[in-house]
Amino acid sequence: QFDRLAISGPATYAGALSITLLGSYLPLLNDSFDITTHASTTGAFTTCRGCSLPGGRTLVPSYNPTNVRLTVQ
Repeated sequence: QFDRLAISGPATYAGALSITLLGSYLPLLNDSFDITTHASTTGAFTTCRGCSLPGGRTLVPSYNPTNVRLTVQ
């Protein structure tokens, strides 16, 4: 389970994205999470706090036409 922000119109991304994992949860390699949905998008987060995971894994954002997805790499 994770939170998702549904934006009914265009979205402009900037600033910091902050990720907090609850409890002892640790996503697996290649897990993905659509954290926003939108009609269109511009911009990108400039930093990602909490995106570095144990074991050398990272949550990497990708900016798609209708969503922003975090994927564990």
